Amino acid sequence: LISAGGAGVEVRTMCAMLWPDAEGDAAQASFDSTLYRLRKLLGVDGVLHLTEGRLSLDRTKCWLDVWEFHRLVLVIDEPPDEVPPQDQSRELLQLYRGHFLDPDSQEPWAIDARDRARAKFVRAVGNLGTRLEAGRQWEPAIALYGRALELDNLAEALYRRLMICHRSNGEPAEAPDVYRRCRDMLSIVLSTRPSAETEAIRATLN
Repeated sequence: LISAGGAGVEVRTMCAMLWPDAEGDAAQASFDSTLYRLRKLLGVDGVLHLTEGRLSLDRTKCWLDVWEFHRLVLVIDEPPDEVPPQDQSRELLQLYRGHFLDPDSQEPWAIDARDRARAKFVRAVGNLGTRLEAGRQWEPAIALYGRALELDNLAEALYRRLMICHRSNGEPAEAPDVYRRCRDMLSIVLSTRPSAETEAIRATLN
């Protein structure tokens, strides 16, 4: 339900996601049973609404980090305002503590939601980091990129930004270490090499 947005999700959509091989009315029966159990587990009356074949969570009765994360990303996507990027960075890292349902589920619906959230996270970090760099706030930018790479160690673009920040902050020995971590992770996990853009930045470190 949450992976599909948490509101107005068609029952038949969830049945197809959760019980793709069910025949006849078996999927509907499984849904009805699971919904009953979920309501018991939540223990909050009226938190789940089933109306005209669509299921929703009541936003007035529950809070989701996923909802708050997507809201914050929209705010970060807007032009810079009076909110310091350091504050938004802290909030972003408090909300995004790991990839969606990883490693608990490798189902296609979970992977799709995970990839969407991950892309938004990397974009938000890039936007905040750009604002910090523009203000020559190298230390906060380095901290942001470093923490983000702990959460997503395959985000090559963030390695590049971290290399540049170390170079700009007068830490020439740190930047090559970042490059090596990037190279090693890409090789081990994806069996690929850093992009030409990353190699171009590495060349400026010599």
